[in-house]
Amino acid sequence: MTEQVTVKTGFKKLPDSDALALAGTVVKGVFVDKVIAAAPPFDEVTLQTAMDDLKGAIAAQAQARGGTVVTAVKKKKRNVLDALLRKLAHYVQANCNDDTQLVVRKHKIHKGFLWILCLPGLRGSYNQHAKT
Repeated sequence: MTEQVTVKTGFKKLPDSDALALAGTVVKGVFVDKVIAAAPPFDEVTLQTAMDDLKGAIAAQAQARGGTVVTAVKKKKRNVLDALLRKLAHYVQANCNDDTQLVVRKHKIHKGFLWILCLPGLRGSYNQHAKT
């Protein structure tokens, strides 16, 4: 029986630091290691720019000690990064051909489910759940 890979896209739930770490893993998997032969929907510079913009917005928010304007700017930068990660999740889903050997790199038990951290770092699962 073939396992079906399903890439999850709930990036908005991640803290900013986790989203940035995930994006760094995505850069490595998609653009450096090029584990999927099909061309990604955008280039590495686009994702790296979104990461740098969010890092800058986080620093500005910390320096300003909050505030509605800097918080709104940070949220906009985060939404851009989340949208790019979502596009890459769909790209992985469409191009991995349900090849779990290609996609699965780590397993993590979280809240009773077996989560698969997919290359390029996108959280996903393939129709199996493990109970802790």
